[in-house]
Amino acid sequence: MPYLKWLIPYRKVFWIWGLFLITSFLVGRYIADHRDELAPNLAFSDNWHVHLCRVDCYSENRVVREWYHVQNQFVVKYPLLAGVARIISQQTGLATTLAVFWVAKLGVLVGLAELWRWMAAEKDEQTAQRVVGWMAFGYLLTGYVWIVPYPEGWQLAFTVLAFNSYGRKKYWLTGFFASLLTLTRPQGVLIVPVLALGLLWQGGLRRQSYEQWRLKFIHILQVCLAPTIAWWLWMLEAERLTGVAFAPIKLQEKFARPISWPVPVLIKFVDKWVLGEKFQHSIGIPLLTLQLILIFAAMIWLTKMSLDKKLAPEWVLLSWLTLWVCLSTTPFSIARFMLIGPVAWTVIYLPERWQVKVRKAEPFLWAIFFDITVIWTVYIFTDLGVKSWVFYLP
Repeated sequence: MPYLKWLIPYRKVFWIWGLFLITSFLVGRYIADHRDELAPNLAFSDNWHVHLCRVDCYSENRVVREWYHVQNQFVVKYPLLAGVARIISQQTGLATTLAVFWVAKLGVLVGLAELWRWMAAEKDEQTAQRVVGWMAFGYLLTGYVWIVPYPEGWQLAFTVLAFNSYGRKKYWLTGFFASLLTLTRPQGVLIVPVLALGLLWQGGLRRQSYEQWRLKFIHILQVCLAPTIAWWLWMLEAERLTGVAFAPIKLQEKFARPISWPVPVLIKFVDKWVLGEKFQHSIGIPLLTLQLILIFAAMIWLTKMSLDKKLAPEWVLLSWLTLWVCLSTTPFSIARFMLIGPVAWTVIYLPERWQVKVRKAEPFLWAIFFDITVIWTVYIFTDLGVKSWVFYLP
């Protein structure tokens, strides 16, 4: 069909998305079939999609069913994914767990497709395919966000769309996508200061005319006003619902501090690991330590690429801010909130002498990483892992 030819370049994206779609069904089906051992509290249901809505996704599903009127704690879930899924469920009669699942899966498709489109325009199609491959398979222990219904797909999509519009100087459109991003994840609001600084820096800090400064101010308003208003409206609505100022952040402080300095976290975790002090989650602390070390190494490399003008500084600054300003999350989850940052870009910008070997190894590495992701997903989203979850901060 000629009118579908525009989809052909995206075929790798559809293959990857289809793989995760089938995997989601198989993981849900496996847990449902073994629910007496793996998920006894959900033993009443043999629906695969119900068994994917555990832990964070359980809260998302409760918001879809009952909005934010059940527990104050649920306002830590930002409203875009749940709001769209709630409308679909109410208008179609679709089960809330299925509505959440399909909205999240659509986000994964849009996110990967927009990443491919942006990278193909900036570089070439081969590089775009590699970036999408690493984005999908390179997150190991946080790759479960592509399998279970998390909003990270939409986070990726709106981040890419905002930066893409920003690069093309379509500032009103940038503000629109940044607004959607602020309603998707707590870290979304961090794009506002990044874009404002980027606009201020344009033309350098040399003496500029009144007209140049006026134009900069207008562009900053176009980009930053709408997402700032969107974020404040959500904070005010959350306060109305809970009676707690800045409730989406405050009510999550038992899991994470609003500002979490990574170096002390890293030192303390290494110390606990090396000294062999007893802890509940014998896997989590070593893995978190390794994850933070890898993230630091990747971010240092990406900063060098930015200084060499091979990578836009706004991308790198957003990743650094996400690492430092740990809004409403645990250190263990940092990697998945830095979706634009470490893995894909680090691999693409490795020295050329390494690229041939990396390209040859990629299919093998992706297969291993995918297997680890599936096994880890089954572990942490069943009673095997849920009971041993520890949210630790020094």
